[in-house]
Amino acid sequence: MSQKHEETPDRPPISASSTHHWKRWGLYALQAALTGAIIWALWRAGREALEELRQLGERGISLRVSWGWCIAAGMCYATSLLPAAWFWGRVLRSAQQKTTFGKVLRAYLVGQIGKYVPGKACVVIVRTALVAGNSVQPAMAAASVFVETLTMMSVGAAMATLYLVFWAPSNSRLLWTAVALAAVVTIPTLPPFFKPILRLLAARGRRPEVLTAVDRINFVQLWEGWAAMFLLWLGFGISLGLVLRAIELPGFQFAPSGSAILEAIPPLVASVALATVGGFLILFLPGGLGARELILAAVLTPYLASGWLAEGDVSGEVVALVAAVMLRLVWLATEILLALVMWSLPYVAWMFRRIQPAVENSSSPLVK
Repeated sequence: MSQKHEETPDRPPISASSTHHWKRWGLYALQAALTGAIIWALWRAGREALEELRQLGERGISLRVSWGWCIAAGMCYATSLLPAAWFWGRVLRSAQQKTTFGKVLRAYLVGQIGKYVPGKACVVIVRTALVAGNSVQPAMAAASVFVETLTMMSVGAAMATLYLVFWAPSNSRLLWTAVALAAVVTIPTLPPFFKPILRLLAARGRRPEVLTAVDRINFVQLWEGWAAMFLLWLGFGISLGLVLRAIELPGFQFAPSGSAILEAIPPLVASVALATVGGFLILFLPGGLGARELILAAVLTPYLASGWLAEGDVSGEVVALVAAVMLRLVWLATEILLALVMWSLPYVAWMFRRIQPAVENSSSPLVK
């Protein structure tokens, strides 16, 4: 007698397409939340800067601005970001993360606006998401962002320290602040400190060629980064000088010429460098708001008071604070414009590729 076994149907498995569908919508939701956070942070930063200008106006300070010089300051700032993007790409390539400079530049400039979101992590998230791919591990991309950023801050703090040592040694509080900031941001960028982290990430990615490349990273890459960041901070200082040139206040007009231009560069670079590094280390302030302006004013005021102010008019501190607020507005507008242009480029190129065949077909002669 044969025994019949009644087979019960198994529970239908979740299809791969359904899983992919939910993952895709989850990614869309995260992108929407991140975009919303960035837009809110940018709006807040712009509103606070404009509010500070309004408060200065209420104090009876008559401010006139030359927008042509502001545009020049924004163009100088945009150009200054190129060496940093190049160095980030250099770090990625040194770790065998294969990508192009165009992709790196796009991720760098779009990610720049993430610094206005409190916590500073948004910069890492945006840049990693835009540069990661089949040839770039997300974890390695994120680690390289930290290397690039800390190298930038390390060079800035070192340049500010040198200025305070040789040009303003009497300001011991600022000097020791610069020394402490330089130590905090420099040590993690030294190869003996960051190579073990990259080696761990490479091992988890199971790519032996990446592990080999990480072992070859040495102080040569570090010096390349310092050279690139020197150019960046030099451009930042010149951008601040152009903003000062754009400001017209009672008893103040910044118009150096000849040797005075060279003499102005060290205090300008030191001011913007120490202010940016100090604002960066205050993690929970978006873009270092408030702290950056106060530090910049503290370093810049003695220089302005030494020869650019008429007696009985505005003080050097007021001029420095106005310059700090205007600099924030110029840089914010520049970063928003760069981010919009770089983010939209792939979509514009895609639309152009779609339109071009139709245009060529419509313009070709009819064949009988």
